[in-house]
This record gives sequence, C-alpha cells and structure tokens, in this order.
Amino acid sequence: MADRAIGGYNPIPMPLKTALRALNLISTRATLRVLAFIFTRPLRFKTPQREEALLKESDVSMLRVLEKSKELQVYRLPNGGQKILFVHGWNGRGSQFYHLALELHKQGLDVTSFDLPGHGKSTSKFTAIPEIVSCVEELSEAHGPFDCVISHSMGTVYALSAVTRLGIPQIITFCHPSMTMRPFFTGYVRMFGLPTEKYADLMMEYYEGRLGYPVSDFSPSKVVAEADLRALILHCQDDKLVDSQASIELHEAIEDSRIVITKGLGHFRILSDEDVTKEVSEFMLS
Repeated sequence: MADRAIGGYNPIPMPLKTALRALNLISTRATLRVLAFIFTRPLRFKTPQREEALLKESDVSMLRVLEKSKELQVYRLPNGGQKILFVHGWNGRGSQFYHLALELHKQGLDVTSFDLPGHGKSTSKFTAIPEIVSCVEELSEAHGPFDCVISHSMGTVYALSAVTRLGIPQIITFCHPSMTMRPFFTGYVRMFGLPTEKYADLMMEYYEGRLGYPVSDFSPSKVVAEADLRALILHCQDDKLVDSQASIELHEAIEDSRIVITKGLGHFRILSDEDVTKEVSEFMLS
C-alpha cells in the first residue's frame, strides 16, 4: 500500500543514496540519524499556474501556531454555508485543491485551505504528524468549527486524527495511503536502498522515543475505530503512487461511508475532475 506509494515516487538524489549506503557500512547509528533528519523535511515545489486562481480569489494570511513558533499560510474563501478545511499531503500545498475549493465556494460553502508547516509558503523546514494535527486544531479555533475536512494522500492520515480529536462529523478522502503507520517507514527506507526492516524498526523506535508514545496511535485503523464519522472515500484504480486497496480498507472500517473508485485520473488529476467534483458537492449538500 504505502510501500507502493513511496516506491513509485522516489525524489532521493542518487549521490545521497550512494553516500548513505556507504555510511551504512560504517555506522548504523549515523545512518539512522541522517535518515531521521531527512524524514521530517519535505520538498517544496513551484506552484503551477493553474493553481494561481485560488491564490487570487482567496483572502491570504499568515497564522501563527504552535505557541507562535511557526506560521501557516492560510487561504480563505468565506461564505455562509458549511465550513470546510482542506488538508494536503506530504510535499504538497494548499492550492492543489484550487478546483474543488472554488467550486464548493460557488455553492455557498465556507472554505479554508493552508500550507502545512515546511510546505508551500508556510515557515519552517521540517514538520511531523503530531505537529500537523495540532495545526489543524489551531485552524479550527481560528476559522472553524469545521463541518468537514477534505484530505489528499498522506493528508488523510493527519486529517483522520484531527477530526477524531475535534469531533468533526464528516471527512472526504482522496487517495488514502495506508491503514497502518509502518508502511511509511519501510517505504521511506526502501527509497535509499538500505536494509528495509532493520531501519524501519530503528526509525519507529527513534520517533517513539521522541514522542513518548507509539506512532501507531496515528494509525487510521486505530483512529477510525474510535470515530463517529460520515465519509466519502475517493481513489483512482490506476493511481501509480497509492494502491486503491487502502481506500477500500478505509471504507470497510467506516460504517457510514461511500467509496468511489475512478479510472484514468491518477494521483493528482482526481482533485480537479468534474465528475469527482460533482460527487463531492452532492455529498456536502446531501
């Protein structure tokens, strides 16, 4: 599931892979420290021109969060209807939801999107799941309470934890990656060509030591078992980054859910497809 997601997308430069493989022969501890350092530092990509429409239409502001240690770039389309929060995935940005955000706003819904810490125009160079979940909570205080969260890819993992904590009644997910946390670690290590199980174990131990609790606390399988949610789950069967089986499992885990499996839209085009937008609109207005 998530192994395939990360395995199908490998942004690691070959010189870095080669250096880490050599370091692995010398020191496991040093290799682990480098892996852990890179793991929490997302890549930033230039905003495509097609997303500029959302930036032009939105009220754009910076929100200080996490005891004012970081700033989030927030995109607001205020309205009188239900309040929606968009949560993008790793290496993404809030403007990726430009089509959905603008269309739902036209239908009277109040829309908020944002760049995760370390992403887009938000500050910082690193972030992690607990921090992102806290950011969603602070966004809810500033612009909520939200009636629904719409998430994409890894953003679904953050969103599921947040909606459970905040009691948000609805979620719409795109390209959900995995029901457990371990595949994110194994898939990450695999990108470097390092001993997968060995370093996945070590990384999970490392982060659990820093967090003070198991990373499995954020596993969607555990989170949804405690949630009372209405959900719309969307995925493309030919998504080359994330296997649709993960979304099928999420659908099976949420009693009040509907799943839509599309064709020919991949991992990103699904966010701007007209038929998919119609599915989302009908869900929100029903």
